[in-house]
Amino acid sequence: MIPSCSFSADQMEAVTHGKGPALCLAGPGSGKTMVLTGRIRYLVDALSVDPSRILVVTFTKDAASSIKRRYQQTAVGSSMPFFGTFHSIFYTILRQIPEMRSYQVISGQMAISLLHGIMKEHQIKGYKEENLPEFLRAISCYRNGSVRNESPFVEGIRTELFFFVMEEYQKAKEREGLLDFDDMLFRAREILTTDPSLLEKWQKRFEYILVDEAQDMNAVQYETICLLSRPQNNLFLVGDDDQAIYGFRGSSPEFLLNFSKDFPEADILFLHKNYRCGNRIVSASLQLISNNKKRMEKDIVGVGATEGVIRVLESRDATEEAHNCFHLIQRLVAKGVKKEEIAVLYRNHSQARLLHELLSNTEKEKEQKDSLDGFATEDLVSYLRVCLDAADRKDFLRTISHPNRGFLRFGLEEEQVYLEEWLTAQKKGLQGEKAKTFVRDLRTISMLSPWAAINYVRKGMGYDDYLQNEAQKRGLPKDLYLKQADALLMMAKEYRNIAAFLHEVDRLFMQRAEMKKAPSHGKEQGVAFHTFHGCKGLEFDTVIILGACEGITPSKKINDAAGLEEERRLFYVAMTRAKRQLILSVIGHKSNEVLYPSRFVKEAFG
Repeated sequence: MIPSCSFSADQMEAVTHGKGPALCLAGPGSGKTMVLTGRIRYLVDALSVDPSRILVVTFTKDAASSIKRRYQQTAVGSSMPFFGTFHSIFYTILRQIPEMRSYQVISGQMAISLLHGIMKEHQIKGYKEENLPEFLRAISCYRNGSVRNESPFVEGIRTELFFFVMEEYQKAKEREGLLDFDDMLFRAREILTTDPSLLEKWQKRFEYILVDEAQDMNAVQYETICLLSRPQNNLFLVGDDDQAIYGFRGSSPEFLLNFSKDFPEADILFLHKNYRCGNRIVSASLQLISNNKKRMEKDIVGVGATEGVIRVLESRDATEEAHNCFHLIQRLVAKGVKKEEIAVLYRNHSQARLLHELLSNTEKEKEQKDSLDGFATEDLVSYLRVCLDAADRKDFLRTISHPNRGFLRFGLEEEQVYLEEWLTAQKKGLQGEKAKTFVRDLRTISMLSPWAAINYVRKGMGYDDYLQNEAQKRGLPKDLYLKQADALLMMAKEYRNIAAFLHEVDRLFMQRAEMKKAPSHGKEQGVAFHTFHGCKGLEFDTVIILGACEGITPSKKINDAAGLEEERRLFYVAMTRAKRQLILSVIGHKSNEVLYPSRFVKEAFG
């Protein structure tokens, strides 16, 4: 049995909810993850539910891993609940269908290539290659029904042409046996609604279903998860309608607001206490969000140890704002606030560029040195050295072993190894033709930019697959080594040729080696930069909100009540990331246009 002293009365009511549907409205800093893990333990320990019959649904792998890790710390026995994202669960369902087993999940790069091929085949003009990811996002937005605030159509592409390309893209995926993330959702719903026996199988598979961040569900996700929960209806949603900010993905607070209509017997539970934010921040944010009409009323109270500080920082324009915030951050750090406990939040990336540049000038080299950590980085650097004939024996061994390409060690007797000599030696064995192809690939990448060369090794020479397999073999997160490679890739963007890039990498390798010899004083992190959307789920001692002005937040593109309410929820999410200090930065001018403080600032202060 779980100890009741670990939970408040509100939390305990949610944790010990019995059978039947329930909606747990969990505001910012209310301990929802603790409630979720506590509820799983309650189901297993108190109600004797078989853990394998509990489904826990999240929106990200990290969230699923976090909840799973917390549960494992106190779990007894080998049986485990099923923790997964919507996509992973729906993909698992699809894999049970024989005709769907041959389908593969399409990567982002494959999707772009597919779309590019369609554009070329049909001689479609008026688009830029770099805008293809935007085109894919537009297709996803349209399919999910989220066309209210942002047009799903791409600049330079006529409406009817957009629909034509979207249809061709769908046909191409079907022809190639490929699925994207949206396909997983739509196909799973379609199959479950048309195959009663399969639906019954999955309904019996899980007795209890718990959903984290339920306000982020779109219509397909909500309908399908409700379908799976029947007929027992043991569906437990944890979310906050005031934090529904992904309208562009089709999510809406309406699903939570209408939950009691869909499930008349449902219990509506409230987590009233905010353990994160200072009392003034709790009061101001609640005063702001209370201006929304479509929401559930909540009486949120702060129970933190601090009252909290809210300040308005005024600047003439964006340039002065960046410098004022830069000096403010310096003063905060001088007073003992850790850099990683400071966050700069903004509606659009462009708002933060100058401030990021000011801070990056002092952090850039350190970040680059840190990005060189990891064997994936060393492997990729070895590939670049080999392609320029600037490799030693160790570099060459890395390229033929990671992944294992089946070459014998002919031609590796000397410390310095040259491609042509190695190829000549390999021709003595059975791998001559294979060696020719390998050398041809290396000659190809020698003519590319560093960024393109690294991409070629990763995508064209099978290195990314090797990294994922290595991570799995070692019991590590599947994308751990991919992130190391991504860091080097980002660094490579700044260089035009491989030789110059390798020169800088070698310099940083040497500096890193020297730093490792020096006494360690702990890892220092930098100031966090996030969009309003990207900051959800995070918390910081001090939060600086840039450009708290009309036309920026709310965006001037908003022209309806629903859009305005979502913008207000976005600002609410940003405000409630702050534990102790909240700074609202306003500017007076932008591009010769006079700006005024956002209505949200006025609403927060009454």
